[in-house]
Amino acid sequence: MNGQNSPYAGLSELTSKIGYEFRDVSLLETAVTHPSAPRDTGMPDYQRLEFLGDAVLELCASRALFDRYTDAREGELTTKRIKIVQEAALTIAAQKLGLSDYIRMSPGDRKCEAHMKPSVVSDVYEAILGAIYLDGGLREADAFARRTLSDYDPDNPAFDMNWKSQLQELIQAQGGDTPVYHLVGKKGPPHAPIFSSVVQFGSSVMGRGNGTSKKDAEQRAARNALGKIYHDKEREYISNQSRSCGCADAPHYPQEDAATFETQEA
Repeated sequence: MNGQNSPYAGLSELTSKIGYEFRDVSLLETAVTHPSAPRDTGMPDYQRLEFLGDAVLELCASRALFDRYTDAREGELTTKRIKIVQEAALTIAAQKLGLSDYIRMSPGDRKCEAHMKPSVVSDVYEAILGAIYLDGGLREADAFARRTLSDYDPDNPAFDMNWKSQLQELIQAQGGDTPVYHLVGKKGPPHAPIFSSVVQFGSSVMGRGNGTSKKDAEQRAARNALGKIYHDKEREYISNQSRSCGCADAPHYPQEDAATFETQEA
């Protein structure tokens, strides 16, 4: 079964992509079940497994960095680990595996492309890691993470998510204008400046970002814009559903507040 043609693609495909054969396949089913999935499936959602997978990943990455960088201090090791376990890195790994094709969720969330959100696919990645840990132990979980996260090498270019390219592809697919970036501010001491950028579509500002370089600020602005686009699609679908059924209140689908995409000071 082709994963792109069905949100309920056979898990045998996913098992092959993951490179691990589950003894208890229900763990994998749970790992790809979004909180919005219809309750009549009787399947719990992935949130508990995601919690576990997050801890497993941090342990595995920490041990690998500890062994590799024998002279590094705690602060340096922490900085390297952040690059490996951050949402952007997990999103890249999830995209390479095609995880969005296998996420089970409500028709409403899928229609507004919630299965493509970085926050969702990265959570599913961690849930799968947690599932592998429960099914096969730490060694198998570590092997999966190493295969999909560039052997925990923080300097690997694979960890550099290009949010600007993602945004441009999405906008152009919808027939929109090419995003334009503007530097709107710079503050901080000369040795540690913070740049502020915005991204515009036409005359509208759709994203803002701060970073330690102009490039970083633009990437964060693109990330912010992507979050708002997905959030707006979700609100539009819910509003349309409310009008079509004549309900006073819109049906609830778990949403990610656009504010969570606001950029952070570097």
